[in-house]
Amino acid sequence: MKKHYLTLIMVIITYITHGKLRFEKIWPFEENHKDWAMVAKDGYLGFIDTDGNVVVESRYNEISLFGEYLENWALVEKEGYYGFIDNEGNEVVKPKYNKISLFGEYQGNWALVEEEGYFGFIDKEGNEIGELKIKEAKIK
Repeated sequence: MKKHYLTLIMVIITYITHGKLRFEKIWPFEENHKDWAMVAKDGYLGFIDTDGNVVVESRYNEISLFGEYLENWALVEKEGYYGFIDNEGNEVVKPKYNKISLFGEYQGNWALVEEEGYFGFIDKEGNEIGELKIKEAKIK
């Protein structure tokens, strides 16, 4: 834990001394992800690793905790649309849905999604199950 705080301090000092602080805010390491710290830049959120390298570009309005919806995934929101990133920083579900339910809440291991008034499901790999055709459904 001390290593992470020391790393964070070194990252901040490095950017201040070079005349350009890259982030408006840096959250503590391990608060959201084991090896990363959430950062804010230009009003958007992303992640850096313990070496100060960007692992998820600051492009999301919100990022949930990893594991809330699916182990090793975090729900992300970008301009009012939702998707997921994985614990390696990959965007596994593009933020295109108006709403996403919890996996298994409605159907087996799938999550109910809404895209522009149409409903359907995605699986745990992020694939849509068929087409989003259902016009009426309720997501809690």
